[in-house]
Amino acid sequence: MSLEPVLDSHVLLRRKVELLAAQQQHLVRLLTLHARGEGPCCYHCGADGMDHEGAFYSPHGDCGIWTCGRCGLSQLRERPLEADVEALEDTNEIYPTDTDRAEDLVAEHGFMIDLVAQHVPEPGRMLEVGCSHGYKLEAARRRGWEVEGVELLPRACAFVREHFGIPVHQGTLDSFIPSGGFDAVVAWHVLEHVPSIQGFLGHVREFLNPGGFLFVQVPSFEVARKLEWDQHPDVFNALHYWFFTKASLGAVLQEQGFRTEQLHIDPHLPFLTAIATLS
Repeated sequence: MSLEPVLDSHVLLRRKVELLAAQQQHLVRLLTLHARGEGPCCYHCGADGMDHEGAFYSPHGDCGIWTCGRCGLSQLRERPLEADVEALEDTNEIYPTDTDRAEDLVAEHGFMIDLVAQHVPEPGRMLEVGCSHGYKLEAARRRGWEVEGVELLPRACAFVREHFGIPVHQGTLDSFIPSGGFDAVVAWHVLEHVPSIQGFLGHVREFLNPGGFLFVQVPSFEVARKLEWDQHPDVFNALHYWFFTKASLGAVLQEQGFRTEQLHIDPHLPFLTAIATLS
């Protein structure tokens, strides 16, 4: 049962236009700061007090990581364009289409639904951003959830629609207009990829029903910075724009109107998980 009536689509569209306008203004301000300054400034808050953490090699060249002295966010200095990201991700073999193993993969992704159920015990409406091949969504649907996905890659979207029959929007949250609010929004290894944290969390804030929860997992920079960077392309690559610590992830969630219920580092993997609701 959904926690709140369906959102008015006209109200949501107006809010989305306002949010996109604010994102554009923020981007113009950052570009202006970059053009004026001799050194890098923060892509999140615009501060110019940046500390160089080091660099790692990728096929695109050396990628430098800088940490903002004001907001604490660590980030890449150089970033590929969205079209380049789509082309690179669409050939990524980390998430292969495996029809023969689909049932096993749905079962494996049931852990996500167990986690969601700890906070939203009654099935309602779930959105997964970056849903890949839809295994989490299908696991949720089999437990009574009404599900919808957002995914950048055309190949993955086609698999979700054809194999599971689940509605999925090909693109980003900027162009997504849902039919109603959601009681759970899942973004598993997505936030490190988004150009604008404010924009992403702003859209989630509009989509999330009162009493609903956001579930986020990202690489943990606290753990990963101790690794050999060039030996871990799954964490250190040109498609990860942001590198989060517990402090910086908690801060951006609070800044964007969320109250963090849980924030912890995986004891076995270099991952950081946050569970938050609207403040």
